[in-house]
Amino acid sequence: MDGPWVGDVRVEAEGSQSVVGNFIDSTVVQNLKQYVLRKPSMVLSNEAIEDGLASYVPTANHDVIVAALADRRAVALAGPDGSGRTLAGIAAMRQLVPGLRVRRFETEGEDVETIPDEPWGYLLRAADEDPGRVGRFLEVIEERKGYLVLVGGEDEQRPFADVLPPLAVEPPPALEVYRRRLLRHALGGTGWPEWPAAARLLATAPPAEGRRLADVVEAVHRSGGDAGEVEQAYSSWTDRLDMWFRENPDPQDRALLIVAAALAPADETSVYTAARSLARHLDVRPPGGGLAWRPAKGLAALLDMEKRDGELEFTRYGFAESVIPHVLDEYPLTHSDLFSWLAELPTIDVTLPKRLRQRLAGVFADLAADHGHVEAVLDAMPRWVGAGGSDLAFVALSRICVHPRAGGRVRGRMYDWSRDEQASDQFRAVLAETCGVLGEALPTVALTRLKHLAAFGGAEVRRIVAGVALGIAEKEPETVLNAALDWCGSGWSAAPQAARRRAVGARLFLELAGRADERGVPVPLSRRHAPPRRLARGWRAALTEWEANRDPLFFDVVNAWLDAAVLVPALAEDVVAPMLAVEGGDPRHARAETALFLTVARRMDARGAPVALLGGTADRARLAARWRAAADAMDDDVPVLPVADSWTAAAAAVPDSGALIVDVLLTAAESAGTAAGVRLFLAVAGRADARGVPVVLFGGAADRSRLIARWTAALDAWPRDAPVLSALDVWAAGTASPEAGPVVVDVLLTAAASASKVAGARFFLALARRTDANGVPTVLADPSAATQAGRARLVTAWRLAQRNSGGEFFDTVRDWLDAAVRVRALHRVVVNILLTAASGGPAASPGGAALFLAVAERVDPQGAPLALVHDADALTDAWRAVLADDAGSAAASRVLTTWFGAGAAVPAVLETVTDVLVGAVAGDVARELALVSAVSAWAGRRRDRRAAKEAVLVRLLQPRWKRYALIAWITVRDAAGG
Repeated sequence: MDGPWVGDVRVEAEGSQSVVGNFIDSTVVQNLKQYVLRKPSMVLSNEAIEDGLASYVPTANHDVIVAALADRRAVALAGPDGSGRTLAGIAAMRQLVPGLRVRRFETEGEDVETIPDEPWGYLLRAADEDPGRVGRFLEVIEERKGYLVLVGGEDEQRPFADVLPPLAVEPPPALEVYRRRLLRHALGGTGWPEWPAAARLLATAPPAEGRRLADVVEAVHRSGGDAGEVEQAYSSWTDRLDMWFRENPDPQDRALLIVAAALAPADETSVYTAARSLARHLDVRPPGGGLAWRPAKGLAALLDMEKRDGELEFTRYGFAESVIPHVLDEYPLTHSDLFSWLAELPTIDVTLPKRLRQRLAGVFADLAADHGHVEAVLDAMPRWVGAGGSDLAFVALSRICVHPRAGGRVRGRMYDWSRDEQASDQFRAVLAETCGVLGEALPTVALTRLKHLAAFGGAEVRRIVAGVALGIAEKEPETVLNAALDWCGSGWSAAPQAARRRAVGARLFLELAGRADERGVPVPLSRRHAPPRRLARGWRAALTEWEANRDPLFFDVVNAWLDAAVLVPALAEDVVAPMLAVEGGDPRHARAETALFLTVARRMDARGAPVALLGGTADRARLAARWRAAADAMDDDVPVLPVADSWTAAAAAVPDSGALIVDVLLTAAESAGTAAGVRLFLAVAGRADARGVPVVLFGGAADRSRLIARWTAALDAWPRDAPVLSALDVWAAGTASPEAGPVVVDVLLTAAASASKVAGARFFLALARRTDANGVPTVLADPSAATQAGRARLVTAWRLAQRNSGGEFFDTVRDWLDAAVRVRALHRVVVNILLTAASGGPAASPGGAALFLAVAERVDPQGAPLALVHDADALTDAWRAVLADDAGSAAASRVLTTWFGAGAAVPAVLETVTDVLVGAVAGDVARELALVSAVSAWAGRRRDRRAAKEAVLVRLLQPRWKRYALIAWITVRDAAGG
């Protein structure tokens, strides 16, 4: 789903530099990661920790360290490099919490913000820290229930004495560490654990040297070497190299050895080419140029190398790695020239294969870090990138940024570079790739730098940043997710830097949120990586980016999460709450917010209830607010009403959710704009449950006053084509329910009376025309219609209608009279209501006289006027008014003849008809004569009508018989036709 209803969004392209020359092969990246992983001094993978602990020899004061750590959750371990202080701290943490996750850390302010909200073990280097930062970090550790170990020499620990008093490590014997390490590597059954030279070599050595000697023994033993090679390799081949340099004083030969050690394995041409470049830096310029160098045939013998597959390589373990350090130690004046050569060689016009250039870059970084020349590497990086050497800069930075001693300074410079607005995107790309390697050792430190690169970099840099961060997430998903949520920000800032960073954070969030475990549950939820309130940041940022570029991944992930909520109901709240919290931002994003909300709202669980209800624990106010916003955004492209209809269907299908659904939707309709609120209400009002009861009356949950107010608003909006009648049909059918009927009638009649007069009149007539299966008007099906109060309400409604409606008024009157004729039980109720309403109306049509005549004209199947069930005095009064004003009208004459005919045809009603008519004219000569004229004209000379005629005339003239006998007799005879 891609939310097409949000409409068109303008996407403005951002100008950015293309990352020229950023061709860092993935193989190179992986090789550097493997290099770092092989350095447990920096990377504390669980495998490295387990390996170290398996051969751990406890310090003499191990129990003291554990007790101190348990007491304060932090301990400062002082001791020289190699004293085993780091492993002692890890062992103590793991003893207190078996399996505790441990990582190296730096307390830069921004890095602290990224740590997870759960227990971890942290290793800090005193040399890279500040007492104030460590003090503040201790508070975080206490809050997270984690552990902290600060390691460093005695001098390095001294500034922290007030924050964390140092505890001196009492290291174990190096020889014991050596033997334990050999056992770890299955060499316990060889002669190596009792090798006599080991005790001599390790007599005064720190524990780390015991580990190093064991590693040398293992490597030499596996390659088939002997004890002499082990001792030489352990001593960095010092004796052998001293001898070689004495035997080969020629600077050119020495340059060849140095270059071969840096490049091997390499072909002869590459060795000679690089050696000539080094000789020039050393100011060695022999006469004869290239002919002055030793022939290639003797090169392998000179350097004690072997040629395999066309390349020269050293076969003795550790020899190549020992050459250049030996030169730097024994020939101090070479430092400047050697490092200058290494800094320039990767980029000057020297024909070397790329892999050899990369190897030189790594050698340069390692040597500079080990010998205090790290600034030479840092200064060279921008030059290398500018000269197209991005891959070389990546190699050098990746190796040096994790160096145990120099790495802190390098990481500080990387932080500054990441925030440098003047840096090129090519250089930013290198820094981003380097963070992928740094992330293997210090993920939070790497993510801090990536954050700034995302903020300042162009589109390609941001793509690289996202890819690198996702790579870190393979091992640190929780850390990366929390970082991504931080990048997403907590608001809608439009500042360019914030927007760029948010874009990367949003992409990261979606990529991580889209990952699921074997149950189909999103990984961030299955592992509780972030609380719902923070996840809302990610959804908000991702929604913003979707609005800009319509990436289908957004709604793919949204739907995957909703699937999980259906699959695992216990997750519903964690799924829905963050999505519903995406609201109230920049009004320009309101349509996108509505798109997300409707996607969530339309999803139903296995029972058919909205997932958004969170198992009945939903925040009603928030849901109502979201529905209100959706209603206000409603137009032809925003499908609010179909989703609302699905909610009302759920209310009907899932009774225990009905009251909540009704309350939410009614609240939304009440607070939305008038037109939107009316449309939403009618969508809800137009749904009935299986019993035919409107769902808004579900379980009696709805407040009548709320419903009356909503219906009143709907009626007032009716002239604007609100779909009132379809909802009315549902409600009219609901009168059949004994429980709902009285409520329906009460609400609808009250709303009609409360609305504007014209709208109320139209609505009442529409309601009055609705009938049940028996043809009974639904408003009369309610038992209250038979009560005095019920009739009074209907009378009021009819009076309103007769004053404010047109032809449909008498159509409805005729419908009611037809029903009264068909259903004998309705006869009295209909007539009494209509005639009572007529008595309060004006004489002019369609007022009281017209309504009275319409009722008075209708007869029952026996021919008797229906109106005769009404009160005789009231009928008399009604006829008096009619004969006074409309005696000569065609309608009045037609009804009079109907009544005369009824008296003639139905003798039982003759007396009543006569009494009513005579009573209506009594005392008024003009009305009497009018009645006489009417009955005379009706009767004519027909004998079958004479009885009715004489009954009227006799009753009319009887009071004056004695006084006007003669006149009356003449009048009667004349009137009778003879």
